[in-house]
Amino acid sequence: MIAQIIRGSTGHWETESDRRHARRVEICFLDEALAHDLALGDVVQMIADQAEAGNTGYFAQLLEAPEGMDDAVAQLIAQIVSSEIAETYRDHISERSDSACHLDYHWLERGCHFQVDLSRSGYHWFVERIWFCR
Repeated sequence: MIAQIIRGSTGHWETESDRRHARRVEICFLDEALAHDLALGDVVQMIADQAEAGNTGYFAQLLEAPEGMDDAVAQLIAQIVSSEIAETYRDHISERSDSACHLDYHWLERGCHFQVDLSRSGYHWFVERIWFCR
């Protein structure tokens, strides 16, 4: 057995998509190394889901964009969708430690030029910032 579900929680959400993506389940991981990968994959999947949903508010708070780049959030969303980040993130990890991970998507064939910094607290990964690497 990889993990044991301890408790799940849900809230009141405006749309079915919001409910599905915001559901939280607390998990007691029995294999720390596997828990590390599962939790990182979960936050990357959330990034992909938010991009697929076109959630500009989510990305606007994380994106460090150059001044005068009015369509930066829309460009970022398009690049994340193009990158298929949930399926490809392992190939784009440029730095990783127990508490931090850096994804480098300088992938010209897909029209991608963004980077993501993630940090970990316990078994939970969080997006620290996203920026364009040009």
